[in-house]
Amino acid sequence: RDWSSDVCSSDLARLSFVEGTVSFKAAGTEQWVLAVVNRPLSVGDELWTAAGSRAELELGHADVRLDAQTNMEFLNLNDHFIQVRIGQGAAQAHLERLDEDDEFELDTPQAALTLLRTGSYRVNVAADGAETVAMALSGPMEAASGTQTFQIRANEQARIGNAAPDAVNCTVSAAPPLDAFDSFVDARERRAPLGETEQNVSPYVVGRSDLAVYGTWQTYPAYGPVWIPRTVPPGWAPYRFGHWVWIAPWGWTWVDDAP
Repeated sequence: RDWSSDVCSSDLARLSFVEGTVSFKAAGTEQWVLAVVNRPLSVGDELWTAAGSRAELELGHADVRLDAQTNMEFLNLNDHFIQVRIGQGAAQAHLERLDEDDEFELDTPQAALTLLRTGSYRVNVAADGAETVAMALSGPMEAASGTQTFQIRANEQARIGNAAPDAVNCTVSAAPPLDAFDSFVDARERRAPLGETEQNVSPYVVGRSDLAVYGTWQTYPAYGPVWIPRTVPPGWAPYRFGHWVWIAPWGWTWVDDAP
């Protein structure tokens, strides 16, 4: 199927996985609360992963995963422009699809990193914000830092630091060997093949990657392909297991407890 004419749903992200303690701060507030799986996030929302914790955000055609002690904020989040700020810690973005008029940017204290192709990219930001290590794991990116602009090719990393006020220095070298965070990301990517989900659901639909993990597809003459969960708790009914939360700009939004 050609999905090019479908309406995109990437004006929100979904918190799809939490390990350990992850905190959430809604846009326009100063209060941090415990983050819960399935919470939608939009522009201005922030996450913080505590020591020994990790998180995953799904945007339909892309995933962003956070290692321990990482701060992340959405600066822009719409159908064609995604801008994520990493204030400190380690984050990896995986782009499944990047159309001609789409732009995906990772911002750090030292640089604005534009991801140029589908693939995987990682940034490490020092706890004091004084240095960024940008890694192009399987696709090129463009770094803009101060008045400088340069490309980081696949399998390269750039170490970008503050040389002086309003000045930066940059050293490009081969990307380092994979570490425990990369192994975590790889395990999440390999959870289950999309299978029939790839034919039945647009890549821009947030949440589609979990369909193959938690259910199966069957075809019914009256409806066509139908997704059915493998298990539900006793007494299951719509809007029974979960909670309501007010989320701008949509208003009251149901956040389900099911994975």
